[in-house]
This record gives sequence, structure tokens and C-alpha cells, in this order.
Amino acid sequence: MVKMFAFLPKRPDISVEKFHAHWRDPHGEISKRITTIRRYVQAHRLAEPPPGLPQSIYDGVAEAWFDDVQTGLSMGEDPNYIEGAGADEPNFIDLPNLTFLFTREHVITAGPKVSVDTQGVKLLHLINRAEGVDKASFAEGYSAIAHEQAAEIGARRDVLCLADPDVYSDEDAVFDAVHELSFESADAFLASRDRATDSWAVLAHDELIDGPGLGLLAEEYRVIWPEA
Repeated sequence: MVKMFAFLPKRPDISVEKFHAHWRDPHGEISKRITTIRRYVQAHRLAEPPPGLPQSIYDGVAEAWFDDVQTGLSMGEDPNYIEGAGADEPNFIDLPNLTFLFTREHVITAGPKVSVDTQGVKLLHLINRAEGVDKASFAEGYSAIAHEQAAEIGARRDVLCLADPDVYSDEDAVFDAVHELSFESADAFLASRDRATDSWAVLAHDELIDGPGLGLLAEEYRVIWPEA
């Protein structure tokens, strides 16, 4: 299974509140018509930026799972998308700055079972590799670092999503990785940042990555989430 991220900036002429409300409904409901999506989660950015990381320019991140890359790439040709969610996107998204990323998930800490209504917050750490570091070395090296720091950081769920090497064999992706760290609440996230300062610093300033990366602290809204 492949996981696609869509990084969403809001249309500049609408409010933040309208962006999030419209994305949830009607857009979320319309998206349920796309039968090739196995799971679909909306990560709605919170107003406060994550400490220690520059705030992402995106107001939200859509996460969609497909059976394979080709199915995900073909979604734009699906009438259910074209006539529904695709037609609705201009109503709230700044389309010229909308970007996509196909990834493979590497679960570091699975945590308890996640149901459709599980509450909490999630940090999405958007990472690019440093100049001179090849894709394979970055993927192997940063994965090892994320595993090494996981216990100290203590996220409820910890997933590293690496740019799919088959999709981006001949080009660079918008990001080389998205590191997702989920917590029971914003307070739990902040407590981890205060307690595990050194581990967080390693994740954001390792020599493998280009600067600290971008951060997006968000609440999840699960639109398509089969419990089985």
C-alpha cells in the first residue's frame, strides 16, 4: 500500500476558519465518493506553531492510502474525483501552491489501535535531505536516527514516511520524508519537547537533513477509516 500526502495552502481570499470548515464538510463528504481510496485523513493545522521548527506554509495536509502507486497517480482521471472533490478544490485551496508526495510508511511505534474517532494531535515534520546526501543514504540514516530517539520522545504513535523511491527515481520529491509523531494532546506534545530536548534536537538538526525542516502541528479528522 502507498500513502499520498497533499500539502494544502488555503486560498488567500478566505479565512482560516472557512478553509477548515469547508475542507471538513462539504469536501470531506464529497471525497467519500472516490472508491479507490482505502483511508483518508485530514490533518488540520493548529494556530500555534510547533516549538523549535519553522511553521509550515500549509494550512493542512491530506493523507490518502491507495493499493499501489499507479492507482494513486490515476486518481485525477477518476470521474468520482473529477466531478466531486476535484471540482470543489478551487473553492478553498490555493491550487498553484498545492503539492503532492507519494511515500512508503515505516512504523516505528505502532501504539494503541487507532479508531475513526481517536482524539489527539500530531506533529508532521517535513524534511529534506542535506546537500550531498543521496536518497538511499538519507533514507537509511534518518530511519535509524528516528528509531534511536523514539523511546525518549515517547510519542503515542511514530511513523516515518519516506518518499517512494520508485516514483522519484529520476527527480527530487517536494520532501524526502514526513515524520509523524502523535500525542494524546497538545500538552503531551509540549511535555515531550520539554523533557526530551536533546532527542528533539537530533531529529531537527542532524547532518543528514537540510536545516531543521518545517513543522505542522495538527488535529486529525478521519474521513475514510475502515476499522477492519
